[in-house]
Amino acid sequence: LNKTLTKFISPQSKKEFVTHKHQVLRSGKRQTCELVLRGSSGDSFWVEVSSVRFSDGIRVSITDISRLKNMEHEMALHSEMLRCVGDSVIATDAAGNIIYWNDSAARIYGWSRPEVLWRNIMQVNVPEPSCKKAAEILARLCNGESWSGELPVRKKDGTVFIADITDTPVFNEQGELVSIVGVSRDVTERKNAEQIKDEFVSLVSHELRTPLTVIKAALKLVMDEKINPEDSRQMLLEAVRSSDDMAQIVDNLVELSRFQSGRLRLGVKITDIKQAVQDIMDLERSRITDHPITLTAPEDLTPVGADILRLQQVMHNLIDNAAKYSPPDTEIHVSVTQEEEHMLFGVRDRGNGISPEEQSRLF
Repeated sequence: LNKTLTKFISPQSKKEFVTHKHQVLRSGKRQTCELVLRGSSGDSFWVEVSSVRFSDGIRVSITDISRLKNMEHEMALHSEMLRCVGDSVIATDAAGNIIYWNDSAARIYGWSRPEVLWRNIMQVNVPEPSCKKAAEILARLCNGESWSGELPVRKKDGTVFIADITDTPVFNEQGELVSIVGVSRDVTERKNAEQIKDEFVSLVSHELRTPLTVIKAALKLVMDEKINPEDSRQMLLEAVRSSDDMAQIVDNLVELSRFQSGRLRLGVKITDIKQAVQDIMDLERSRITDHPITLTAPEDLTPVGADILRLQQVMHNLIDNAAKYSPPDTEIHVSVTQEEEHMLFGVRDRGNGISPEEQSRLF
């Protein structure tokens, strides 16, 4: 008591209070402003000051709004966190009109915030094929159930993609639905990776099944007491070749794993390419008997730095594919040419080749 209000005003609010007082004196009408006051203990707190001019001076009423300010601060913090989160965060009112759209939603869907606010979510990013499912999801949300799953959604440019979505209903104290908050992310890359993985597993299974079938059949025949020694020896040779094929497939998988994890190390050393290629040709000719394998290479090949083991693996894979996908008894031609300090290896066969659609997936 008997102290002026200015003694309690925090330095950061003094200028605003002076402005407020002048507005009250000039206008003669009630004016309000928000100030920071300091209590007797030195603590600061927010108040709303409402002032009106009377004949004997200015009458002031003060309301503590610290709790409201703290709530506003928390809401601003939460809003900033939602704005910066990597997933799309979209909120609608009970009618489906968009009331919140964070930066990630703008990035993922292509619509800016001003373009979508108060537009219906069904018109913005739900394509026609998803409308029925979206209506079913909305019915569940209205009944108080959350929903999570994958749903085709639409970008601004019309592109449809699969999104992983979690929708949560928000109710007021009276139990009325007031908002729906949806968090979504584009899972296109994950879906593509899953498809590639499935195709890869299918391919490896097929590649392993062939030599396994040969080994199993050969061993069964060898166990037959009626088979003569020469046929038995031939069956065992077939089983050995097939086991070598399986070992090659496993080696390729190990190499692929090392490459993907960044652990692949090349053992490069100066190599006599002519002798290395000749050794590869001798090995492949002994293994592939239903295709003539020819070689074209200069006599004066210069030794170069190479990882001979990886060169053997690559040449084996190329020649093996040529043998698999070419008509029987057709030629497989291997060529080696020197281009300055590099060597160029080629394998040509008489197969149908790779379709243009598949060629884009090779490298």
